[in-house]
Amino acid sequence: MADSSTWWGGKYYSFLVPVVRNSVESETTTEETRDRLLGQLTDVADHELFEESLSRMSDMVLRFYDNLPRTDGNIVESVWGWSYRYMGQPILNDNKHDFCKEMGQILQLAPLPYWEAEPELERLEHEGMLTDEESLYIWQMDPRAFSSYISSFGFEGQAHLESTANLLRLGILLEQYKREHDQYPERLDALADAFGGTLPVNAFTGEPYDYHSDKNTFSLAYTYQDDKGEEKTVEW
Repeated sequence: MADSSTWWGGKYYSFLVPVVRNSVESETTTEETRDRLLGQLTDVADHELFEESLSRMSDMVLRFYDNLPRTDGNIVESVWGWSYRYMGQPILNDNKHDFCKEMGQILQLAPLPYWEAEPELERLEHEGMLTDEESLYIWQMDPRAFSSYISSFGFEGQAHLESTANLLRLGILLEQYKREHDQYPERLDALADAFGGTLPVNAFTGEPYDYHSDKNTFSLAYTYQDDKGEEKTVEW
């Protein structure tokens, strides 16, 4: 099941591609192992699990807030030498209100694929509807920081997970097709039935995966823009 530890590190999931590829291409890998791997990757690529995990974590943050002790907001010296405002109720009442408002907006976008949600997330951030996490002291665990980190990293991390997991699923199925037909298909459409009739697409762009084959070999990839706006490619 998807949780924050999964989609938070989604951009590093692509490191698994050569590992999975080598395993699938190995003659010692059994069909049972390939099928089990396909099932696990199908779960990882399930966008509904992302939506569910956001809702669970939102509830968790609210429970954390409700269990905070009461405080007068005094400045406290930490054991590491820096000072901070002791967090508790009621000084975070406004924070909780903002958090609920921001998470409500984010949860409305959660069902959308990343390429549809991204413009709206950027609009919310540009208009100041989401708290700037860089202006917050994260060591205070301000609930408002969570909603901003979700908008910045959660959606993008999930896009990495879905794009890479589906690339791996396609790669495994292409190898399976080769074993059954002694050649790779000319088009990915030949694998559509394995996805219920609709092939997965690049979660960053909504475009099909880049696939080319001469029947004896194939290339499979998707592209995305990194934090610096540079185009990156993840290949099978």
